[in-house]
Amino acid sequence: MKVLLLNPPGRDGLAMVKEGRCMQRREAWGYVMAPVTMVTIATLLRDQGHEVRVMDCPARGQALDAMLEEAVRFGPGLVLLNTSTPRLADDLH
Repeated sequence: MKVLLLNPPGRDGLAMVKEGRCMQRREAWGYVMAPVTMVTIATLLRDQGHEVRVMDCPARGQALDAMLEEAVRFGPGLVLLNTSTPRLADDLH
């Protein structure tokens, strides 16, 4: 199965770093934390024979339209969303 692990862009233009229990505006840290959790999940899924893609849109500076285009081209059967409670409504948008 094709699986997409997605950290979506914020519709408000804020680039949020979300990793484990941490969530912060990218500007607050001055760098983008690697998506360790997403990459770990991707590795486990690949080891089980799935085709996996990780899209960390805030880190890439990728806008919603570009994210949608890339996701449709990949054609996943399952999308796992990296989110947090304060950003849930924005991420689900």
